[in-house]
Amino acid sequence: ESPQERQRRHKQKELEKINRYALAFFEHSLWAKEGKIARDYLKERGIPEDFAKAWRLGFGGVAKDFIPYLEAKKIQSNHARELGLISHDGRNSFFEKRLIFPILDEKDRLLGFGGRRLFEYQDAKYLNSKESSLFNKRECLFGLARAQESIRQTQRLILVEGYTDVLACHRAGLSQAVAALGTAFTSEHAGRCARLAKESLLLLDSDEAGQRASRKIAELLLRAKQKVLVAPLEAGEDPDSIVRKHGRESLELCVQKAMPAVEYFFEKAFAQMPASIEERAALAADLSALVLALDSGLERDLYLAQLSEQVGLTPTQLRQSVKQKK
Repeated sequence: ESPQERQRRHKQKELEKINRYALAFFEHSLWAKEGKIARDYLKERGIPEDFAKAWRLGFGGVAKDFIPYLEAKKIQSNHARELGLISHDGRNSFFEKRLIFPILDEKDRLLGFGGRRLFEYQDAKYLNSKESSLFNKRECLFGLARAQESIRQTQRLILVEGYTDVLACHRAGLSQAVAALGTAFTSEHAGRCARLAKESLLLLDSDEAGQRASRKIAELLLRAKQKVLVAPLEAGEDPDSIVRKHGRESLELCVQKAMPAVEYFFEKAFAQMPASIEERAALAADLSALVLALDSGLERDLYLAQLSEQVGLTPTQLRQSVKQKK
């Protein structure tokens, strides 16, 4: 091990230790008097106390308590700033008065936090820890520490959109669920999913934006040589709302109806093919990119033939449209 590598590893351990101290503060704050608003939110979302404690959820508290706490633990302010726990001037707490979700990797290292808005005056609905040598948002998966054993046993990973969706799935017994921290799904995420399991099942929002995101995620996962399934959700529903309104059985039923990704998106597109040439061309390009991400030559050619018949283009033209889009 080189001196530089030893120094880097030592710093990462130091940063993780600071995160552990911060989490202890957040956990205590959730169950103290000032954490009532966060506890009320958890109750509203159907998250019981023992479950919240098992997942080590927290409350950000206020800067006038948090910053002296860090000082009492002899934490260097430059490290706390690097982790995004406090502001650059050292006066404000980044996660103040937010519901806290700890983000751990498969080795149980505490990489960072997600913070959910609880007051209307707070700007972003969700905040994540700052990028650091410990925290890389482009490959972090929330829930992985608790999901990894089920993923390993079943060789299936369930991908959902947000923190509360992960919690809802685990409460419903779907313990392979993880999420990409409410950020854009990346090729790094896809590579990690492919290393963890043979297949991924997408349980994402069914609105138009959710469908576009799902297509892109499916394409990245297929390029990573993973089998990809999509579970159909009713419009306006997500795993969290399904479990709260209809119970765990309804979510399990959605999973049982999962279809291969290309088949699913073809069915959705062909059921309501847009009338305008421009929209049909855009849809054809998106679906072609999905098909061309497949590893199997025969399967890929059959899907391309089916798509070309629907949109009135040859397979060669479809391939060309994907090249032009790139």
